[in-house]
Amino acid sequence: RRLLDKAERSAIDCFAKNMRELLLTAPLKGHLVLAIDPGYSSGCKCALVDASEPFHTSAGICKSGK
Repeated sequence: RRLLDKAERSAIDCFAKNMRELLLTAPLKGHLVLAIDPGYSSGCKCALVDASEPFHTSAGICKSGK
C-alpha cells in the first residue's frame, strides 16, 4: 500500500509540474491552435481556438470499427 501511495504522489507531482509549465507558457499570437481530447470509448473531441476569438469551432470525431 505504501508503494502505491508513493507512486500516486509521484504521478500527481509530475502532472502538477507539467500543467504549471503549460499554463505559464506564452500564448501563440497569430496562430490557430487545434486542441484534441482523446476519447477512446466515445471518440475524440476537438476545439479550434486563437487569441482573437475565445472559441472558433468544435467537433466530435466518432470512433468507428471494432
